[in-house]
Amino acid sequence: LQAQLKKANDTLHAICSGAADKPAATGQHDDQIFALRNAEQTYRTLIEQMNDGAVIASDKHTILFCNVRFSEFIKTPREKILGSNLFDYLSKSDRSTVNTLLASATSENPSAEILLTASDGSYILAHLSLSKIIYGNSAVVCLIFTNLAERTKEFRHAKEQLRLAESKYRALVEQIPAITYMAALDDAGARLYISPQIVSILGFSPDEWLSDPESWVKQLHPEDRKRVLAEYKSSHEKGQPFRSEYRWLTRDGRTLWCYDNAVLVKDKTGKPIFFQGIVTDITEYKRATEKIYLLQSLAMAISASRNLHDALVVAIQKICNYTGWIYGEAWMPNQDGTRLERNHAFYGSIDGLEKFSEYSCGLTFTPGSGLPGRAWAEKQPLWIKDVTQDPHYLRAAIAGEVGLKMGIGFPVIADGEVVSVFVFYSLKVEEINDNLIKLILSMLSQIGLIIKRIQAEDALHESEERLRSVLD
Repeated sequence: LQAQLKKANDTLHAICSGAADKPAATGQHDDQIFALRNAEQTYRTLIEQMNDGAVIASDKHTILFCNVRFSEFIKTPREKILGSNLFDYLSKSDRSTVNTLLASATSENPSAEILLTASDGSYILAHLSLSKIIYGNSAVVCLIFTNLAERTKEFRHAKEQLRLAESKYRALVEQIPAITYMAALDDAGARLYISPQIVSILGFSPDEWLSDPESWVKQLHPEDRKRVLAEYKSSHEKGQPFRSEYRWLTRDGRTLWCYDNAVLVKDKTGKPIFFQGIVTDITEYKRATEKIYLLQSLAMAISASRNLHDALVVAIQKICNYTGWIYGEAWMPNQDGTRLERNHAFYGSIDGLEKFSEYSCGLTFTPGSGLPGRAWAEKQPLWIKDVTQDPHYLRAAIAGEVGLKMGIGFPVIADGEVVSVFVFYSLKVEEINDNLIKLILSMLSQIGLIIKRIQAEDALHESEERLRSVLD
């Protein structure tokens, strides 16, 4: 008895000191001790700190070892767990399931969802995976319990964090004043995603845009389409970013300038999978740039003119070339300022326009009469989208005969005085374009000052000539 008591004390001391974890089972001769003396400390630390419960049990289901996490799961001190039966902590309904798993653990690593029973009677839903390890002539079973309730909570937290991140990203993407997109690497650049800003910029809903793989190609301006598609294909083939300025056609037929900047997204192997980019509306920037260029070139051309007539010729031609208007004419007040007389007309090589010019050459307009006279009297641009249907337009018959439609009169003002009236025509009906009106007015304000200067120089020259003739 004393020998057995000493042996039991030695065993208990070994367990408490960490030299052994617990007596495992009684054999034919002596108690078998599952000793962990030779286990690496790093592995023990890893097992103790893992979030899953870890248990080592004998083939008789005696628990030889458990980590702190498992004792927390079942709310039982570890010293009470060691040496107890594994099945004491399993729900009765799952014991047969675990028995089946233990029986198949030799050839495979089975797993199942089971309920652990805590000391307070509560249940813990856990995922059990196990494997059997052979030590010499004996075998032990390693069991890992994952608390599914905690994992579900962690998953929900991670999902919520992901949702918040996606929400922040979506808010950023959908609130910037530009269109973001993902595009396939096909020839048509079919959009895989398009941000809601496409509604305010182009007038299409995202669903409409994505439903047609060729939406992007169709809305490219016909004059830019070939160039842009070639640039897109080249960027894909060379693996380079796609950067291009081009014109887009809106749903209502307006033309917008945009800057498209996209990068090629690749998978882990380096294979390109799609373009991801952002399209910015640069229409206002292009207008401002064109305005500056046009004003500079116009001012230089007019300043180089030898006389007022040449200046008017240059101004009308420049504006017609810029706007695409087919016909332009300049009307000047006569010497007593009671009527407008035509100074010059410019028109394209369209049959019939010469006839309209000849018909208009001998006309004069009083303030308020005809398109030139109305713009003169009102000192405001006057846009008539179809002159053939306007009852106040005096040349409707001849205009209809030669095919003219839209007409617009611009008063050229300098120092509050109308020094000329420019009238332009188009071959198609056109709705009022406020941006274009503002641009032409800003140009004409500069032309007005130049006309004033030329008129002053001409007057001075005439005065000098008269003085010289008197002196001679």
